[in-house]
Amino acid sequence: TCHYLFRPETVAGPGFDPGPVVDFRHRLAEQDWAVCARAQLGMGSRGYAEGGVLPYNDRYVHAFHRRYLALRDG
Repeated sequence: TCHYLFRPETVAGPGFDPGPVVDFRHRLAEQDWAVCARAQLGMGSRGYAEGGVLPYNDRYVHAFHRRYLALRDG
């Protein structure tokens, strides 16, 4: 379910058409879903076994992932 919020004066205005907003949100959601689906497929690869590829500046995130995996796996 998706709710769209428009100002009352916008809705009451002549020629109000929420279509472009609805179409844009739908297109955006479909793109997001596609990216998420591809990311989920990648998480099953050997390259992701230790948390994936993280840039050097994300070393703290990588350290967290390694600690989490160590605690999870004993």
